[in-house]
Amino acid sequence: FCRMQVSHQKNIIRSDVDGFQATFKKRCKEENALIAYDAIAGEMSGTLLQNLPKGGELWAYGRLSGKSPIGVEKPGPDGQKYRGYLLVSDYLESEPITTMLKFAYQVRSMLNAELSTSFEHLLSMEEVPEHVKSLKTHQRGGKALISLSN
Repeated sequence: FCRMQVSHQKNIIRSDVDGFQATFKKRCKEENALIAYDAIAGEMSGTLLQNLPKGGELWAYGRLSGKSPIGVEKPGPDGQKYRGYLLVSDYLESEPITTMLKFAYQVRSMLNAELSTSFEHLLSMEEVPEHVKSLKTHQRGGKALISLSN
């Protein structure tokens, strides 16, 4: 959710339950979290921005809601700022390369390990439906990487 040094269950805040905004605001204050990373966008962007502490920043990097960020056109009530870094949208092209590099550096500096992962299967788009069907009866460990090119 916001800057966390250690992952604890108390830092998982569900946005679909009553009191989400108050809980989010309280946890940000307790953790001295000034940056929120938003993969969802849509109305959630404005909600997060409005509830960050004074001087907080919202970095949007995805659009899982299928919508562009809403409610981020102006700074928040306490000077909170919106920083767009959407991986899948036209906003990516509008950000200067220095902003993107700064964001990547900030994310990397918060991690304890290298930014890497392993995968068990390399699938073409055509193989995905059959692979998903096979998972119902033969669960296999590991991640699958889907190649969009042939």
